[in-house]
Amino acid sequence: MANKGEILIVDDSAASLAQISSMLAGEGYSVRTAESGELALSAAAERPPELILLDVRMPGLDGFAVFNRLKTERGTGAPPVIFLTAATDPDECVAGLKLGAVDFITKPYDRESLLAKARTHIELFRLRKTLKQQTVKYKALFENSNDAIFVYPMEPGGRPGKFTEVNDVACASLGYSREELLTLTPADIGAPGMDGKREAAIAEIARSGYAVFEVTQSTKDGRSIPVEVSSRVFQFGGRPHVLSIARDITERKRLENRLRQSQKMETVGLLAGGVAHDFNNILSAIMCNAGFLAKDIAPGDPKLKDVKEIVTASERAAALTHQLLAFSRRQILATQVVDINGLVGGMTRLLKRVIGEEIRVAVKLHPSPCTASVDPGQIEQVIMNLALNARDAMSGGGTIALETEIINPPEEFFDTRPDLPKGPLVCMRVSDTGSGMSKEIKDHLFEPFFTTKEQGKGTGLGLSTAFGIVKQSCGDIEVESEQGKGSVFTVYLPLVEAQPRDKEKDKNDRPLGKGHETVLFVEDEESLRRLGERILLSSGYKVLVATDGQAALKLMDERGKPVDLLMSDVVMPGMSGRELGLELARRKLVGRALYMSGYTDEAIVKHGVLEPGIAFIYKPYTVEALLKKLREALDGPAGQAKV
Repeated sequence: MANKGEILIVDDSAASLAQISSMLAGEGYSVRTAESGELALSAAAERPPELILLDVRMPGLDGFAVFNRLKTERGTGAPPVIFLTAATDPDECVAGLKLGAVDFITKPYDRESLLAKARTHIELFRLRKTLKQQTVKYKALFENSNDAIFVYPMEPGGRPGKFTEVNDVACASLGYSREELLTLTPADIGAPGMDGKREAAIAEIARSGYAVFEVTQSTKDGRSIPVEVSSRVFQFGGRPHVLSIARDITERKRLENRLRQSQKMETVGLLAGGVAHDFNNILSAIMCNAGFLAKDIAPGDPKLKDVKEIVTASERAAALTHQLLAFSRRQILATQVVDINGLVGGMTRLLKRVIGEEIRVAVKLHPSPCTASVDPGQIEQVIMNLALNARDAMSGGGTIALETEIINPPEEFFDTRPDLPKGPLVCMRVSDTGSGMSKEIKDHLFEPFFTTKEQGKGTGLGLSTAFGIVKQSCGDIEVESEQGKGSVFTVYLPLVEAQPRDKEKDKNDRPLGKGHETVLFVEDEESLRRLGERILLSSGYKVLVATDGQAALKLMDERGKPVDLLMSDVVMPGMSGRELGLELARRKLVGRALYMSGYTDEAIVKHGVLEPGIAFIYKPYTVEALLKKLREALDGPAGQAKV
């Protein structure tokens, strides 16, 4: 038989103890007995029962004294007590009930009455104990939640009443004490402009009993917090109440903004990358042919000025292409390990000339080298763009401060900057004392073509270009600014170990001489194929020309002996330049290669051309740049221009 409950019987009469014990034990109760008040207290302390049957009149400690001691020692956790008495004095019964006893049983005992009362009060005790445990459990969950929790009644007509319960997080996030919050309603903590959203949410809660929505809450000191609220209706005390859980989504909003920014960059980048190849092929033809014309025209001929204008315009067009690819993070970077201190220090004089005398330039460099793997020219462009942006924010003069630092951030720093590799960072700051900016402007600051300048005074590409360069360099860029308090742009780049200077590179700066080697030139664009052949022949090289990979393989099979170098476009119909190079190397018909392309970084990486040791030149190129790269590939160590 299952144990129906544990009962302690206290009576100084052995006969009475035996009678009740036998009766209860036979019904499946676990029974213990005590013949005095002192023994009863000891038994209750050793193992608390679920019910005590306590005789009122006993020598020494009587039943009332024992009951008072139990209440003092056990408080609300004391088991229920039924007084046993032979008296019929109603005052004694009333006195016992006033103390807190749950019932009275008079002698002689009625079996059915005794069993019914024992069963009822043990069940009630167990229920109260369970409810208490649940209350403690849910109170702990309520207070230890990471989200703010509010409880309020739903007044007639669906109007929210004052809060009846709030947790510690709600108080801390809004800056109110618990007492202050309990005098407010949901409308009192809503930020300006949220009335429409709140009313729609309240209507939905009243209609379906549940709603999830986003609003902005206002703190006691006037700050705004975006929150996602989950609300549900429940019944309490015969009235509908609402339980609302508000989660702070400030960080989520920040990450969503970053994602939208990246998606915009991706969209423009796809467009820029799509036109870059054809545009760069055209620019290569313009720049090289203009270079040929410039060499053939006498120095005093007025046509030379026209040719130079063509060269200048094509160079500007090439720079614009690079800029478009920079902010879309699709340009090809010539990375090397450099000291950011050196780049900042080296640009100081130029910045002072560009910015003007009315603005002071202050520089503070970290005492140790701030080495990072970057494209030096691109990082210089970042510095210049940030400095020019700072200048434009200080129409009445001021100070631009450039500062470098090495930091080793804690783990949580990288939690909100997932694009940054963990570890020490080079930190470069460009700050100004200018007009600052609003939150709305900051939200769009790095978007391409976004500008606050008047028509004709800005393209909106400066900061977006800086953003793209930093991101493509595995770094991050942030801005802190308030209206009237200036701005601080912070660039983070992974710190790398300094590398010893390659003295061999210095030897490559000598003037280029005539070539004599044999070059297999493969290019599917007809104008560039004619142009490349002309450049190579005029520089003394022997040239074999093919329109694509299959034609090149056929040409080399007919030749039957190797060439000194393969110079090939990367992306061609059928077989790519890289695949051609590998196949020719397998046939032992070429040992070195120079690859060319006007496609973006992403496309070139897919073809495996940007691996270490592979020579590559990006279109558009000048005659001099192509010949220099060709000479480096032919004269360098054997592995430098591997196929």
